[in-house]
Amino acid sequence: MLLVSLKVNKKIIRMVVGAGLLLLVAVAIGIFRPHRQELAVNLSGDGAVMKNYTAQTAAERLAFIAQFGWEVEEEPVEIEEVLIPAQFDAVYDSYNTMQRAQGLDLTRYQGKMVKRFAYQVLNYPGTADEVRLNLLIAENKVVGGDVCSMALDGFMHGFKYEG
Repeated sequence: MLLVSLKVNKKIIRMVVGAGLLLLVAVAIGIFRPHRQELAVNLSGDGAVMKNYTAQTAAERLAFIAQFGWEVEEEPVEIEEVLIPAQFDAVYDSYNTMQRAQGLDLTRYQGKMVKRFAYQVLNYPGTADEVRLNLLIAENKVVGGDVCSMALDGFMHGFKYEG
């Protein structure tokens, strides 16, 4: 009878188990991570699903805006970096509720900088006040935004006209 004795090194076992767990996490992320086309959301509210909300170029930003029927000046009125707060207060909770209603969510960007492009809306019905459409851009895609009046007692809503 032949006996074989192996000495097990606990350090090696921990490394092998740790590597296995990392591999499982990597596979899970790869499986559950949505692909670009699966990120389609219905922002227009008319049943049509928007498949592309990339906003790397001016043309892509203007195409995004046009799908909601808005006519805007081609050049933004403002472009600025905006910090999404790490902790939302009541105002940001309310704003993010509006974002989620239009298929977006800012919680992923808490504590991060995004770029805000503000465009002057030329065809907003029923008001003489200046109206702007704000796009929040991160990773070259629209991650949030709104349409708002610049009047003190103005309004704010999602991209779709609620009139």
